[in-house]
Amino acid sequence: MEFGLCCKFYKEDIRYRTYTLKNIKSLEIENGRKKVLEVVANNIDALKRSFEYCSKNGIGAFRVSSDIVPHLFNLMELEIIGKPEIEYIQKELRSIETEGVLLSMHPGQYVNMGSPTKSVVENSVRGLKEHFFVAECLGIEEINIHIGGAYGDKEAAKNRFIQNMTALLSEGEMGIITIENDEHNYGIEDVVEVTKKLGIRAVFDIHHERVYRMRNPSSKSLEDLFLLARETWEEYGYQRVHISSPKNGFASFRESRSHSDYIDIVDVPRWIFKYPDVYMDIEAKAKECAIKKLKTDLSSGGILF
Repeated sequence: MEFGLCCKFYKEDIRYRTYTLKNIKSLEIENGRKKVLEVVANNIDALKRSFEYCSKNGIGAFRVSSDIVPHLFNLMELEIIGKPEIEYIQKELRSIETEGVLLSMHPGQYVNMGSPTKSVVENSVRGLKEHFFVAECLGIEEINIHIGGAYGDKEAAKNRFIQNMTALLSEGEMGIITIENDEHNYGIEDVVEVTKKLGIRAVFDIHHERVYRMRNPSSKSLEDLFLLARETWEEYGYQRVHISSPKNGFASFRESRSHSDYIDIVDVPRWIFKYPDVYMDIEAKAKECAIKKLKTDLSSGGILF
């Protein structure tokens, strides 16, 4: 079992920077270009230090932020950055040693390939292309997304998602996409159905599935559903899952959605330790401190790492 750290740090002095497109556009071209390159240089250094931290502290996976090069395509269209800057960024990213840490990315909810609105799908593809740029440079082979909304017709939305993915992404791009379940519309059974049709992988989010089942009861155990997702990872030699604890417990659907600062040990299913090839992303607000505490709690309970 390996734990994964998601994007940022809680106490460790490793900080990523960003900028707004509005701010960059308000500057003279040269000043805007300088600002962009300063932020990107900071983020590249932060990536190096992130990978080093994970390697030294026994953290096997790291989720790379979506904002390593914020608004990349917009900046190119505005000619704030051009070929020399792109080649510089590529060179710097490709030079980073990942320290044997397994990497992934997770675009935000704005990536919605199942939307019935053409402009939303176009912007989703654009967002994915920006992620593919970073992924190619760093050798990332997982970009994880959600199916999105149901729009009053879940089956139609799933079919539209499949059609858009097939029509608008190349085979190589499709190969690094993974899909996870959510608490609202698509349980892991829905996700596995879609991923098998696309020939890609399903990421099992344990917390999302628990919340989803509050409104969609199932006779299947969480382990049964985990194994269903596991079938999509057979040729990869490992499996990705996510876990978090609800900030306010499982008292109601609404209260169960927000993530807690730490992982409550009771929320980690003991059966999952039968599968040592699992990489479990810890989605907790206390980030690296949450991983450290979880390891301590599990060790106290007789589970060693």
